[in-house]
Amino acid sequence: MKSFIKILQAIHRFINDKRGEYNPENNQLFNNYPDIVNIDQLRQMLGGICKNKAYELVRSGKISALPCINTYKIPKINVINFIIGK
Repeated sequence: MKSFIKILQAIHRFINDKRGEYNPENNQLFNNYPDIVNIDQLRQMLGGICKNKAYELVRSGKISALPCINTYKIPKINVINFIIGK
């Protein structure tokens, strides 16, 4: 759990610009991900968390997602907002 927190803190520092605000134009962290991600991509973005934890974050509403048949579609900005605590 401590390593997960350290990863999130590092991502948070990387995303914040000099003013301490998220600026999507300057963000290079998640450029290789599409604007809408699935659960497996969410897991990768959050440092390789387990599938159950990813589903828990989505089902609890901590990360907003759209249910789609047997899975979820998650806007990338919602993952970023979760990481930076918005």
